[in-house]
Amino acid sequence: MALSVHSGSFDDEYEKHSKIKQDYGVLDSITPEYRIPVLAINKGKTGKVKLNIKLSSKAKKDKNLKIIFEASEKEKIEINNKEEFIVSTSNIKDIENLSIKAINYIKNSELDNIYITAKLYGKTIGKLKYYCAEPVTKEVKLVFVKSDSKGYREIDETSLLNYLNTKSLNQLFVKIEFLKTEKIDVTGFNETQKNKLFSGSTNERFYVLARHYNNLESNFLEKENDTFFIINFEYKRKNKEGEDEEVGGIHRTGESGGVLFVYKDDYDEATAHELGHWIGLEHPKNDVGHRKIPEYKSQNNFMDYEIKRKSWFWHQLINKN
Repeated sequence: MALSVHSGSFDDEYEKHSKIKQDYGVLDSITPEYRIPVLAINKGKTGKVKLNIKLSSKAKKDKNLKIIFEASEKEKIEINNKEEFIVSTSNIKDIENLSIKAINYIKNSELDNIYITAKLYGKTIGKLKYYCAEPVTKEVKLVFVKSDSKGYREIDETSLLNYLNTKSLNQLFVKIEFLKTEKIDVTGFNETQKNKLFSGSTNERFYVLARHYNNLESNFLEKENDTFFIINFEYKRKNKEGEDEEVGGIHRTGESGGVLFVYKDDYDEATAHELGHWIGLEHPKNDVGHRKIPEYKSQNNFMDYEIKRKSWFWHQLINKN
């Protein structure tokens, strides 16, 4: 008898990667192996949890069957608009999802978790690790760069900010605020500077902009807020097979300073990825030990490439800056 829980925020992607599953706790009372999924919800928001209830033949015949869903701290959440929710014989066929509403922070800005459990006959048959923390506000300055006759790139800043704060970084309890936008014109670069910007290595492209901007705002890379250059041309480089590959952006890991290039993916996804580097996250291919995943092989992780990005791994939540 078991209950499978698939959470919407951190998804069940870890099930695809046998090594990363090591990060997720085991519910010993269940066989076969049951790994405890993770759900993170911002205060006042509601998350959907998909249920897969598998009952024994005895339980199916029990007219008084009751599966009780409850949180270890009931005042923190509501389950289907109640402190505890009961699935009974009369409604079990109609229940495919649970609605989990975040009522209160668990420990304000400190990241901590509680558990939501499902019990039948006094035995735990399902479990979910749940987080809700006060978002940490981080400031980003967008600097639009005019490098040629194409002019400045057009981006809907309101839409981008909404994406970052409702569909991506909010899952890590990070709230982004944009500082006053700036524009810089580098069409007057000399030939050496132009070669670095348009044809140089990844570092050369970034630092030729950074050195120029530093003349306008000294020591900007040492500040707590991020400076993110938005430029209006593509960047292609050779991959290991010698083929051209597009680069959506570059960013210093754990430090201020990045560039967003024109890229085939939506700029909002690419921005979430680059700001993920800013808060200290690596590509899955560069993670260490059992968390290392080959490039393009995650299901939909924001820090990977060539996939539809929409979620994070649990270790990215707890290891961010």
